[in-house]
Amino acid sequence: MHTSNAAQPISTSSTRWFHWAILGALLAIGAMIRRDRLEHESFWPDEFWGANYLATGRGNSVFELRPGVLLEPPPHMGLAGAPSWPHIWTNMQSAVHPPIYSILLRWWMDIFGERDVAVRSFSVVMSLIGMILLFDTVRRTSGPTTGLIAAALMALAISQIDESQEARPYTLLALFGLLTCRAMLEVEWHGPTLWRLALLGLAVIATALTHYFAAGALAGLGIYALVRLRGRARIRVLITFVAAVALMIAVWFPWFWQQHGQLSTQQNWSYDKRATIPLTLLRALFVPAMHLYFDFHTEWGLMISTAVLVYVLPLVFLRGRQHLLIWWFWVIGTVASLTIYDGLSHTWLIGYAKYSFILTPALFALLAEPLPWPGWRGWSIPAILVVSAAVFANERWREGPGARGDWRDVALAANRAGPHDPLIFYPSSFWGSPAFWYMAFDHYVPNSQRPIMMLHDPASEATLRQLAKYPRIWLIGPNPMQDAAKLLPGWKGQLPRNYPDGGGVEELDRENPATSTAPSPAARP
Repeated sequence: MHTSNAAQPISTSSTRWFHWAILGALLAIGAMIRRDRLEHESFWPDEFWGANYLATGRGNSVFELRPGVLLEPPPHMGLAGAPSWPHIWTNMQSAVHPPIYSILLRWWMDIFGERDVAVRSFSVVMSLIGMILLFDTVRRTSGPTTGLIAAALMALAISQIDESQEARPYTLLALFGLLTCRAMLEVEWHGPTLWRLALLGLAVIATALTHYFAAGALAGLGIYALVRLRGRARIRVLITFVAAVALMIAVWFPWFWQQHGQLSTQQNWSYDKRATIPLTLLRALFVPAMHLYFDFHTEWGLMISTAVLVYVLPLVFLRGRQHLLIWWFWVIGTVASLTIYDGLSHTWLIGYAKYSFILTPALFALLAEPLPWPGWRGWSIPAILVVSAAVFANERWREGPGARGDWRDVALAANRAGPHDPLIFYPSSFWGSPAFWYMAFDHYVPNSQRPIMMLHDPASEATLRQLAKYPRIWLIGPNPMQDAAKLLPGWKGQLPRNYPDGGGVEELDRENPATSTAPSPAARP
């Protein structure tokens, strides 16, 4: 039973066959854009560690390999010999994310394999499912035409395309956020039955256990329940939220506590000593346009007008359109939480689309809403937004995915080593552990039996003695040509190869000509 002031869904009879046909065309366009050159750029550390490796359930083991010791045979990073998927839950110590994405990705990888295109396809599919659910939800609140415009914006938005082409949890996060919103609306429309409340609670838990930055969006939806619902519906929904959060804390807190030290150290790269409250607020103003177009390189007019459409107009035109509140609270909760986080920690995470990505379904629903003008003029702004998003999407399609570094080329260059040549991996000031280079190598050159070594500091005498029996070794890291002499005294470089943002590879021979040999044929291009 629902209260008299509760919003009522629009009858599904208003949705005709041609609406579904248009949705199918939009899905085809969205799939084509997302699938295009999906394997063109190699994985980068956030993918082959934060997604691929964590999904194997091995936890911290790659970061605990003994430095300065030759490992022969080398440990492998892929699914072969990996622990079963329940180990993922208890082996997330080195991560800064909850486990749901890694678990679902593991199930996906067990079916479709570990190739880049297979792993990234999970994000593509989650985004396309989100398009369908967004259309179905918006057509119930605002009609099928508005639903199609929301789906079109989701198909063409820059941030949707970018995140769909990476093995990261963000499209799954947006889908779970949308499921939470839909479950809330079902309670409002049809009453707080035990079944609907259970689905709402499960959606809240799934969203919260996909990414910690879901907290702001969930808070916004909770405020919506407090403002819009009445009587038993309000009380039961709030109890459901509290129970879901309590259950999540009970089942996840011990492992969250293991991660909490990482939450600040792994965000050091985003520290901005110039950050001020006005600058952070300005960045918050630009969040809506950032998801439709580009980061902070868009025209000011587009940024400000999009912010007005999202932040202000839903409240101005709220009379008779109470259904807009759920989307508005979702957006405001997300943006406000990131603004507060950045303000307290002097970071600028709000400047990256992925950290506010959960708000994208609500953003598209708000922007698809017609203005209260008669006839075609009411649809003019949503139509302009779709056309402008299409223009930017076409430019993004022509340019292809953004470069994340030539990690694949680094791995393939290291594969030129002879079958028994040791591979020495060393760290960088930005990425830290040498394990990142080894994960890249093992991902693109699986089943290599070459001995490996993690070298954190200049080689000790004991380390040099281990290497003395080899006529050549290979150094892999940020800039081997520059660092070889410092890290490995007594060895001289041959054939260095550097790759933009991915590091480099250099073959090293012993400096003593009496014991050195010519480079192996396998090492030559």
